[in-house]
Amino acid sequence: MEWRNLRKSKLEMSREGTIETLRNNTEGILATLNPDGSPHAIPMNYAYADNQIIMHCAKTGHKIDNIKQNNKVCFTVVGGYDLDKSGRAASGWNIYYRCVDIFGKATFIEEGTYELLEKFIAPFVKDLPDVPKMDPNAVRGTAVIVIDIEHMTGKKNWGD
Repeated sequence: MEWRNLRKSKLEMSREGTIETLRNNTEGILATLNPDGSPHAIPMNYAYADNQIIMHCAKTGHKIDNIKQNNKVCFTVVGGYDLDKSGRAASGWNIYYRCVDIFGKATFIEEGTYELLEKFIAPFVKDLPDVPKMDPNAVRGTAVIVIDIEHMTGKKNWGD
């Protein structure tokens, strides 16, 4: 597939900035395709590791059915925003933001998910002291979605 360039290329983040935005956030929107071709988007917690997006989920459901039928997905992260009322913009105010769009193929994994779930939980517990290890028996009913990133773009208007 030929990927489109950002229309406002001056707002494009570097790869490093894009990855930093992914690492510093834990929520995004997963978009899949329904069998009739209509979109289905759902908020998901995620972790970024090894050029992949890792999410946990139940073993059945709408998004799972869609991924099994067509594994092409889009995942979007909004990495914060702030309102600038300095008057520098023509309107007198501006919204600063960072966002990342990811395109890739999703894999639904039901078995052997323990190591992936450890990667998933790491960003959520990184600032907590003495976090106990996950109990492998407690995660038996949990599945994982892994998105192998084929293309991603980061965009920012952060006033810097």
